[in-house]
Order: sequence, then structure tokens, then C-alpha cells
Amino acid sequence: MKILHESKRGCGFRKAGGAYLTGEIGEMGTLPTCVLIDPPIPVDCDVIPFSRGVYKVNLDAVLTEETRMWLAGSSKDSLKERDHRSWEIERYGMTLHERLQSGICAGMSPDEAELELAMLHPFKDVYLSDYITAIQRSGKGRRVAREVAKMTEARLEEQFGDLLAAAWRLTGYSGKGEDQVEKNIKRIMVGIGAMKDALYVS
Repeated sequence: MKILHESKRGCGFRKAGGAYLTGEIGEMGTLPTCVLIDPPIPVDCDVIPFSRGVYKVNLDAVLTEETRMWLAGSSKDSLKERDHRSWEIERYGMTLHERLQSGICAGMSPDEAELELAMLHPFKDVYLSDYITAIQRSGKGRRVAREVAKMTEARLEEQFGDLLAAAWRLTGYSGKGEDQVEKNIKRIMVGIGAMKDALYVS
């Protein structure tokens, strides 16, 4: 019998009761096939993203490909929390907790914050499209492209709370033209009446 001696890894030690598969590198430099599922079931990275930690899974759900049911126990709880946090970031550009502590929504209840965001509107002679175009020209990458598209849609539909959320999601952008991106994010915030938010942007 082969005895394996393990030291602590980046994700800690293996847990009792878990199933672990190991394999040695073959002669051709590839791992041997340990378990064959045909056709293979791809991992849904929205459900199980990369991690150095351990995920608890429901094997029956994995085999039936019901991806939202894959995780079990504490891992399932963490998925629910991640889903909720993702919704908040899409809605506010940050978590609800952060939104209620900063800028124009500081000290408000969630309902009051929603009313405050619904009342945002551009000042006269403010050309938001110019600022959005400046961000598009200055920045680079999928993150900028995504938020510019959201900003453009929000401006056209006059959903200025959504425009503010997209601006917040772009804060902290680093890369080509980051100074111009930040400058125009602040201009958008001020232009729609969220000057207190602009003061929070470093």
C-alpha cells in the first residue's frame, strides 16, 4: 500500500469525509484518466468559480447537470450570498451596505436611497454623452466597453440611477487613460446631481 504524506497546501489540509482523486503524471506527460463521464460535464464558472478552497458538491446534481443545485451545505449558502451581492453591485455599483454609507445615500434606509436615486437628473446644458464618449475613447478593455454600453442605455432611457451605478463600477479602473476615465466618471456624477458621490471617488 502506498502511503501519502502531505503538508499544508495553499488551500489547507484535506477534510475528513471528502473524496479526493489523485494521479501521477504518465510517461507522455499527461494525467491518467481517473473517472470517465461521457460526454464530459463542463464546469459552470458562474456557479463554481476558481478557488484555492474546497467546494462541497451534490454529486447527483452534478451528474444530472442541474448546475444551480451543484453546491451543497456551506458552499450552497455562499453561492446565495454571492448571487445577492452580484445583484446589489449591478443595482448600485457597490453593495447595499456601502451604498447606504456613502455619497448621496449616506445615512438613508434602502427605500429612501431608492427614492434619492430615482430623483437624479442631468443639469441643464450638461452633455452626458460627451463624458461617456470620452470614457470610451480613453479607456480600454471589456470592463470599459461593458460599462460604457450600460451608461449609454441608461442615458437614453433616462435611468440616471443606473448610469450612476455603471460609473461606480468603473471606479478603480487602471489601465490606458485611467486619469481621463476617472475625471469623466466624476463629471457624470456631478452632472446628474450626485456631487457627494464624486467626492468619494479617489
